[in-house]
Amino acid sequence: MNKIINIFITVAAVLFMSILSLNGAVSENFQVFLSMEKSGFYSGEDVLLKTSVKNNTGKMLSFTVYDSPDRLDIYSRPRGDVADFTSFTPMVYDMNGRSAEIIVPYVIESKSRDEVFSWMKSRKIVLAPGETFIHEQNLSKIYNIEKDRKYRLKLHFLPDAGDENIPAIVSSNELVFSVAGEPRYREDDKAAN
Repeated sequence: MNKIINIFITVAAVLFMSILSLNGAVSENFQVFLSMEKSGFYSGEDVLLKTSVKNNTGKMLSFTVYDSPDRLDIYSRPRGDVADFTSFTPMVYDMNGRSAEIIVPYVIESKSRDEVFSWMKSRKIVLAPGETFIHEQNLSKIYNIEKDRKYRLKLHFLPDAGDENIPAIVSSNELVFSVAGEPRYREDDKAAN
């Protein structure tokens, strides 16, 4: 009986990993990991997500990201550049599984792939073996993050969003964060300031 159970578990695990591979959740080349400085935010506050993309191979690898044309350089871009939603696509859901409302203009307007990429600039990122690229996004500029809610977050990383034949890689972890109303201060705290 134990042998049958072990065989069943092994077959189920192999099938599960095969399904994940087909959906892009497992990648031999890149590992995608999410992090946030904190898990609790106030309404109106930037909800910043850091995505780490690590080269898991022993060779040089590259991927392509797409930027807004008014981007000055990789360090001085204002937070919330909605071009971020192409290569790094966060998936935000409430705890009941409902997707948060997307506020990215070209998604709302159902623009075609060709229309979206026509105004963006592509940039090639090259990673050495074991090297990690870290990208930061402001989820408040991509989703309508409502107060007094708790959310789940995964990310689909597209190594080249401009090529529909290259599958997405799903982040290896899921984050949970919450948004509360405006911070409240006690009267004693206000008097001290």
